[in-house]
Amino acid sequence: TQFGYDNLGRAQSIAITQTGAVQDDYLLGPGDQLIVSLRGQENNDFRATVDRNGQVLLPRLKPLSAMGRSLGNFRQDLEAAVRRAYVATDVVASVASVRQVSVFVTGEVNNPGQHVLGGLSSVIDALALSGGVRKSGSLRNIHIQRAGHDQIVDLYDVLASSGSPPSLRLADGDRIVVPPLGATVAVTGLVRRPGIYELSSRASGMTVRTLVALAGGKEVRGRYRLNVQRISPDGQIKLVTIGDENQVIGDSE
Repeated sequence: TQFGYDNLGRAQSIAITQTGAVQDDYLLGPGDQLIVSLRGQENNDFRATVDRNGQVLLPRLKPLSAMGRSLGNFRQDLEAAVRRAYVATDVVASVASVRQVSVFVTGEVNNPGQHVLGGLSSVIDALALSGGVRKSGSLRNIHIQRAGHDQIVDLYDVLASSGSPPSLRLADGDRIVVPPLGATVAVTGLVRRPGIYELSSRASGMTVRTLVALAGGKEVRGRYRLNVQRISPDGQIKLVTIGDENQVIGDSE
């Protein structure tokens, strides 16, 4: 079986529970609602929303730019503005509720189209809402097109825990494109997760050691006889013994 596709769910609404504090790296945008608390000589609480112009309006302060800026960066500007406008007053700002974002998902998904999600949603949430990726689609070469830039996301970093997860948070207007499946290799035998694995977008092959690691490792420690099945130029299928786990396995082997 092909690895990863059963983990992306079926088309359904995605509910992201807003619990705990929103992290400082969260990018603000129109529709985000903030709670601003002043404590000191001035004691007051304000609830403000990032408006369509991407600004936050608060009493006695000039409009503060928020759209596309991180919450942590916005806090710094807010603190500086409060120091100029108020005497002996500290400010605390937090996100009361996050906005909704609209993204367009296309390519090899079961339910392509425009989808609306919460501002804390990720690429995986959008793909789940789109019915998951078809087995004819790539999990390692997903494109996120945003403001003229193209970012490639490799879901194996999440599904196989094989590296650092990429930045998966969505922004309003993102376009997610799932291209056709790339080159693949397969492993079977005494491994924990036998299956068919896709090569990364720029790779022509994968070492036996890496492939076994993707498959969860060997079921039992020990020395094994490793073989690779190849098609010879005359069309015959041959089983070739592998003597080194550093040997590279190519497409369709």
